[in-house]
Amino acid sequence: APPSPLPARRRGLPRPPRARDAARRASAMNLGNLLRQAMSQGPGGEGWQATNMLEQAEQGQFPALLVGLMNELGTEGQDPDVRQFAGLRLKNMFASRAQEQVARFKQRWHQVDSATRATVHQGLLQVLASPERKARRAAAQVIAAIASLGIELWPDLISVLSNTMLQAHASPQHKCAAIEAMGFIAEGLPEESVTEERVNCILTAIVAALEPGQPEELKFAAITAMRNSLEFTEQNFQREPERNKIMEVICASMSAQHQRTREVAFECAATVAGIYYETLPPYVMHLFNLTTRSIKQDHPDVGKQAVEFWSTVCEMEIRNEEALAEGQPDVVHYEIAKQACQALVPFLLNTLTLQDPAKETGDDDGSWDISMAGGACLTLLARAVRDAVVPFVVPFIKTHIADATNWRHREAAAMALGCIMDGPSPAAMQPIVVASVEVMVSMLQDPTNAVKDTSAWTIGCICQHHSDSLAPHQIERLVAALLASLHDQSPAVANRSCFALFNLAHAIGTREPAETNGLSRYTEAMVTTLLATAARPDSDEQNLRASAHEAANAVIEGSAQDVSTFVEQVLLELLNRLEATLPPPGAQAQLPEGASQLQLDLCSSVYVCVLKLDSIEPVADRIMGAVMRVLSLPSASTHVEAFLIAGAVADKRKERFLDYMGAFRPFLVGALRNVEQDHVCQTAVGVVTDVARALDGAIAPFCDELVGSLLQLLSSQRLHRSVKPPVLSAFADIALALNGGFTRYNRAVLDILISAAKHTRIDDNADEDMVDYINQLREAIIEAFTGVLNALKEDNKQHEIVAYLQGMWEFVAVTARDEENRAPEVTRVIIGLIGDLASCYGTHVGQLLREPFVGDIIREAETMAQADPSDERFRGTLMWTMHIVTECTRGM
Repeated sequence: APPSPLPARRRGLPRPPRARDAARRASAMNLGNLLRQAMSQGPGGEGWQATNMLEQAEQGQFPALLVGLMNELGTEGQDPDVRQFAGLRLKNMFASRAQEQVARFKQRWHQVDSATRATVHQGLLQVLASPERKARRAAAQVIAAIASLGIELWPDLISVLSNTMLQAHASPQHKCAAIEAMGFIAEGLPEESVTEERVNCILTAIVAALEPGQPEELKFAAITAMRNSLEFTEQNFQREPERNKIMEVICASMSAQHQRTREVAFECAATVAGIYYETLPPYVMHLFNLTTRSIKQDHPDVGKQAVEFWSTVCEMEIRNEEALAEGQPDVVHYEIAKQACQALVPFLLNTLTLQDPAKETGDDDGSWDISMAGGACLTLLARAVRDAVVPFVVPFIKTHIADATNWRHREAAAMALGCIMDGPSPAAMQPIVVASVEVMVSMLQDPTNAVKDTSAWTIGCICQHHSDSLAPHQIERLVAALLASLHDQSPAVANRSCFALFNLAHAIGTREPAETNGLSRYTEAMVTTLLATAARPDSDEQNLRASAHEAANAVIEGSAQDVSTFVEQVLLELLNRLEATLPPPGAQAQLPEGASQLQLDLCSSVYVCVLKLDSIEPVADRIMGAVMRVLSLPSASTHVEAFLIAGAVADKRKERFLDYMGAFRPFLVGALRNVEQDHVCQTAVGVVTDVARALDGAIAPFCDELVGSLLQLLSSQRLHRSVKPPVLSAFADIALALNGGFTRYNRAVLDILISAAKHTRIDDNADEDMVDYINQLREAIIEAFTGVLNALKEDNKQHEIVAYLQGMWEFVAVTARDEENRAPEVTRVIIGLIGDLASCYGTHVGQLLREPFVGDIIREAETMAQADPSDERFRGTLMWTMHIVTECTRGM
């Protein structure tokens, strides 16, 4: 038998760390002084050096630092700010918004020895009883951060905290801290750590803390914890006695002494409406009385939260009605909003008259107040109940809109009119719209900025939702009035007028090519005035310049061919403005403040003009010269717009874009390698596809570098996942440009496509975002396979990738069989891929094509095609696939 191993000490190996050892090392750090120095942050100096030492200690002496910080947090008589800062440092060693960092924190915490963990646990629980408020709160936050990494390492935590609340000898401050900790825990607890036992423990403590006679501070902590816990109380809401108790303490808290408690209680009610809508009916009448009382009488901040309850009810019922219209089964729809409409509307209309006083002069900061909450709720109510809201709002509008003595009434009436534009039918709104045009136009000249601002917004809502109700002479009147309003001294009013013109342009313009349209007679005046507005000295206020460019872009997008000469002139003017913002070629790039945003706005308009014009030949060189000068500057957001322009130029010039590739290629490749700025990188991938389609085979000399860059992107661990599907799709366009010439990339590209295909199975626990992403990946992979197959078949080289046929077919089978998660877009493209595989390999894949899932997905596609007969392209692809599959399987 082998000899017994020597004890660790005799072998010379280090002993496992112990809490006592860690404490000694922590003490040697003199943490108190370090924390004081680190609190005085600033570049250089003691603060920076202390912070650096703390970070080094975290990397090299993590257990010791844990205990040391715990001691500083727990030392009574210590400076409260130092204790709080120690708690903050502790929390940041466990909590992060980055999932990768959280995973590292979790692994590190699990590697800490149990004795040190127990020391930290016990120390934090003791601090919850501290007389110092800052220390208690910091400890509660650290406890929650540790629990978020895996409460299984602290299995009795919830029960200990709950028992603290139920102990008669615990101080009110101690109980409050325990409840606060449970609230923080509920807010950040991973779903897999939620058990019914833990939820019940938390709820028991919360309900006890909300009983009559408890201190108000404890009630506030408890109702906050309730709000954070409601997401996990599904089982409790299914049991009527428990549900009744929860609703009882929530409703009772709406009458609490402290304002903050009442606010959070109404937040709880809104959360219940959003998560447990189906349980609302027994409580609706009581909630109506409580919410309307608060809206009418309570502090505006409390009333605002009461309004949010009804906004949530409306949102739920809008969603439910949409689900019913789509034929979804088991949708509960009580029409609570419709039943409450007549009684609720007066309270909402009254909130519209409670505007911030600063709004009169336009000096308000746009913060969310009760009048804005009321307007948002009225908008949702109109969408939820449609025509039913109109008769209860119109009298208010008629009574208040002409009140010359009270600007609040005029502004509220204009707001109410705008709020009911979305939802009610054209038949119900047509007479109201027709009658309101002249009134709204006159209100653009009101002496109060708030009235002018809201009137312009309401005109925008009319144009967005009921432009068909406007007669030609009314459109002419609106255009003239809005263009005049662009000259208003208030940038906020001018900004709202841009919004209205944007919607009007979308309403009367056309996206499809047309000789002329309703926008033609106004195009020149609208664009000219909007670009002049964008050049106002105060255009950097209230987002005015960006809004003016967006409105001008909408006019240009909707313009007809009879104004193309004017659009050419606009493009020249935009290029002049853009070039004026750029440093001379070769000069050092030092831009004045705000120049990047100006370039972004100008580039967006240049892009729209390039898209709109049939030919850009006279100015193509200037456009690309400006694009490359912009790309030489450091602003990433401007780079996105510049690359979009380049892609549009490639589409217009086709093979003549080759003239620019020598100079443009370094910018394009550099962006493809810029994984840190994913929006720039993704836009550059799109430009690769534009250039491939434009140059066709002429892209070949650049493909080694482009394909290599795309492959390198896919192998990057830092690449944002949203970029991967466009990269995979880009291989299809490159392949179709090269045809048989793509064979040099077959192995590298198909290896990565097959590898990606293996990661497209959707687990049962995948959330909605992951399902959407996997479907995007599937669609991109299918497009890439389709592109490569068709490209190689063009030169009869499809048999060179027959070794990948099995991998492609396994992917097709997995995707086709996933009826539950497969998106309609994926179904459309996979039908084409099945046909391409049959076309390329004929009877060699006949046996595969006879697998049952092929017939199943074809029948599913037939149903889709019948439901949407306007999709002729899909119908044609389906018919072709059915034919070729039949040919390949005939006689088998």
